[in-house]
Amino acid sequence: MRRLVAAAAAVLALVCARPALAAPGEVVLANGDVLRGDVTTTADTVVVDHASLGRLTLARSSVVEVRNEAAAVPAGDRYAPYLPGEAPDTARAVAHLVGGSCDPLPLCGCPEPWKLKLGLALSLTQGNSDTFALVGDVLASRVFAPWTIKLGAAFVYQESEGDTTAERYAGLLRLERNLDARTYAFAQVLYDRDEPAGLEYRFTGTVGVGRVLHQTTESSLKGEVGAGAVHEKRLGEDATTDPSAYLGLHYKREWADKRTFAADLDFTPNLGDFDLSVTRLALALGWPVSGGWKFAIGARFDYVISPPDDRDELDVLLTAGVTYEM
Repeated sequence: MRRLVAAAAAVLALVCARPALAAPGEVVLANGDVLRGDVTTTADTVVVDHASLGRLTLARSSVVEVRNEAAAVPAGDRYAPYLPGEAPDTARAVAHLVGGSCDPLPLCGCPEPWKLKLGLALSLTQGNSDTFALVGDVLASRVFAPWTIKLGAAFVYQESEGDTTAERYAGLLRLERNLDARTYAFAQVLYDRDEPAGLEYRFTGTVGVGRVLHQTTESSLKGEVGAGAVHEKRLGEDATTDPSAYLGLHYKREWADKRTFAADLDFTPNLGDFDLSVTRLALALGWPVSGGWKFAIGARFDYVISPPDDRDELDVLLTAGVTYEM
């Protein structure tokens, strides 16, 4: 009897100690990136066997969500975020769909909540105007896997010597679709209005593809190429529309203490009038303060090869302020 009990205890220990089986799925990282492959979870780590990046061992703190693609969900082939190794339970799947934890959409599955980032800063501008300014911006994003939508807007109110005021606006509408674990397609529209530079408005539309060039648990580097058109009007001139191309590099890094750094380099050659081609470099560094609040400093450099009316080629915007993420 003692031998039988001992053997049963040994078998039970082996069963309980057995690691979770790998299952096809996707892992959503804290920076918003998604990794796909065979996923194995433990109490402290998430292991992804990625087709291109190999085996990645991620800390639980860097993972927002783990989804199991193998879990069958009834009611119209909707998607529920089961963990690897969990059996698809019909009652729980229906409760997930009906209980309001997500709102399934056709072709999009269960969307994640909106992520919102707000910023307010004081800035110093140099170039076509040398002034102090107040900067406000907002960025909203939401994932409807495999789709992602981003909406952004920025406003700069600047005053020079107390009697000259100017306003600068920027807007963003962007849609992305994951094609595989490292490649995605995108379409975006950018809006610019820059009174100091004599720009009444500019719309830049682009479609293209992007690829993850480097990915770790803390950092990512993405490259993008595309084509589109630029429609703009400058003060005192007729509106023009020219074909354009697009090249972009986007780097993000987040340390364990939640400090963040982002660098975005965009080149938009104007294929109709190359002198109006724009190169933009944006840098941002943030430190956590409390909750979702961060202290942030940033710099943005806009360079036009040969702007009209003897305007300066380079505009520089330096900012220091706070951001809040929810």
